[in-house]
Amino acid sequence: MIWRLALISFVLSAPAAAQEQSAYRVGMKIAQGRGYDNADCYARVFARHAVAVERESGRRGWHAASTPEYNAEQRSRCGIDRLQARTPRRQAQADGAGSIPYRIGLGLAAHRDIYGASGRCYARIFETFASRVPSPDRNIRYGVFGAAEQGFARELQRSCGLSY
Repeated sequence: MIWRLALISFVLSAPAAAQEQSAYRVGMKIAQGRGYDNADCYARVFARHAVAVERESGRRGWHAASTPEYNAEQRSRCGIDRLQARTPRRQAQADGAGSIPYRIGLGLAAHRDIYGASGRCYARIFETFASRVPSPDRNIRYGVFGAAEQGFARELQRSCGLSY
């Protein structure tokens, strides 16, 4: 009888252990992607607070809500202040720093010796007006063509004080 109860207990707890382990792996990927020094600690705290969520695609994922308890535990145990770390990432996202057209715009600005705030302004305007161009070599290419060129030139002048 005891053997049977132990077996049932093990079988019922195995999925929970597997879920914790995969939540840990997700936490580890997040921590490494954000460049946290103490990724293992972040992943352990993430796994404790994470819940399984159903994605639109039907796949299951993990999410740890940004609660005061979660943030305090990350800060006290791991030395990671999530709220402070999120501000630069949000600013970079607001500037479009992660998008391909934005990065291409920064490159074009640098090619024209435009740097700093003016270069970032150029990149934001390029990102807005650029469209994807078919490429025979399968590389992703963006450019400003046709009627969009006039709008691009006007917006560069108006927003950035730059001529096209």
